[in-house]
Amino acid sequence: MPCTAGLVVWLDDLQKSLGPDVSALLLTYDLAPEAKYPTQLKQAVELMHYLVETEGRNPSDLILGGDSAGGNLILGLLSHIAHPHPEIAPLSLPSKIHAALLISPWCSLTQTNTPAFITNAERDMFDARCLSRWATAFLGSSDPFAGDFYSEPILATPEWWEPVAEVVGEVLIWAGDNEVLKDGIQAFSRKFTKGFGSKGGLVNTVITPKACHEEMIVERILGYKGDSGTGSHDVVESWVRAKL
Repeated sequence: MPCTAGLVVWLDDLQKSLGPDVSALLLTYDLAPEAKYPTQLKQAVELMHYLVETEGRNPSDLILGGDSAGGNLILGLLSHIAHPHPEIAPLSLPSKIHAALLISPWCSLTQTNTPAFITNAERDMFDARCLSRWATAFLGSSDPFAGDFYSEPILATPEWWEPVAEVVGEVLIWAGDNEVLKDGIQAFSRKFTKGFGSKGGLVNTVITPKACHEEMIVERILGYKGDSGTGSHDVVESWVRAKL
């Protein structure tokens, strides 16, 4: 899905709350089905290369962030830096990326039969049917085995994530307890924490009660001026502020 007005409003509010020394940059990557995987990953790699090589930005000053499919893309980028994708030029960085923020990351594209898809069916903003259509459009295939470690992070082993500890210093994984993707996010988090954490990487996973998929952004889409009562925004803002 394209970037929504609600996401821009939320990100603008977050940036302003953090102060004038913080800025936000959005990657307008091409969308499926016209642009299939790994197009978006290639574009993310090109943006990082531009920031570091052309703009002279130090990775240690950067916090990478993504929500939903954007969270999937951030994980693909981290994987690529540690394990170059065979179809994309390697990316070498002069230092570690400071941190990565994953909001409701779409970790499991092809697995839509977990309990949360039933228990949270009437609590979240979408269901397995639309997710399966989007995954097919992105991967260019309805084959349940079409994903790989870059496009479907839950498939990667803990060992895969070990060298990512040399790529980024700290990671926040946020999910809502009422979202259908919760089980996939938690399963990914366990693997990621085991591998990334074993090599010194810092990871914090937060499951916020009564929150849906990317709750803090949905609040803005629905017209809320602030938090609707779950505290989701405060979790993210506090974490980012502590990284400055």
